[in-house]
Amino acid sequence: KFFTHAQPPLPLASPRYQVPVIAECLDELFQSEAITLERVAESLPGLLDLKKAPTAHARAAVLSWLSRCVSTKPTAVSGPMRTQLGDLAKVALDDSDPKMREAGDELMTELCRLASKAAASSKERRAMSVMIDKVRENKAHGKRTADRLSAILDGNEANAAPAAHALKSSRVDSAASGSAAA
Repeated sequence: KFFTHAQPPLPLASPRYQVPVIAECLDELFQSEAITLERVAESLPGLLDLKKAPTAHARAAVLSWLSRCVSTKPTAVSGPMRTQLGDLAKVALDDSDPKMREAGDELMTELCRLASKAAASSKERRAMSVMIDKVRENKAHGKRTADRLSAILDGNEANAAPAAHALKSSRVDSAASGSAAA
């Protein structure tokens, strides 16, 4: 009765509006080392499980956060953690939801960038090559994605083709601009 003039925070009631706020908090916690990847490693499969987290944007947000962790603090990603993150990215690349595939591609790209900085004969690069070979097995988009990831791993990111989701969005953009010009 005292707050009859106050509006309920409807936009914040939706998880979609909470994702950027939570992502920013997680980024800050990771940068300040209050959260480590090893600390959350056990929780990651559950956070990305379709049955436990049915909303794709929430699962994709977890993968995007992991991508940012890999890109901003590569030293925080140990060998076993790289393998776990690669496996999670591979599962996301095989997902039917485009948001998950895009987020999985983003994580796999960051892992390739990280591995590309290691020596050519290093264990990290060999492990990444094995993950890329697993990506190649996907009939729908595996070869194109694996070829792009291999180029990044080899240090030829400038010559790597754009990601499959980037191709799709650029075709939509060019189709929209073509219809607007007509």
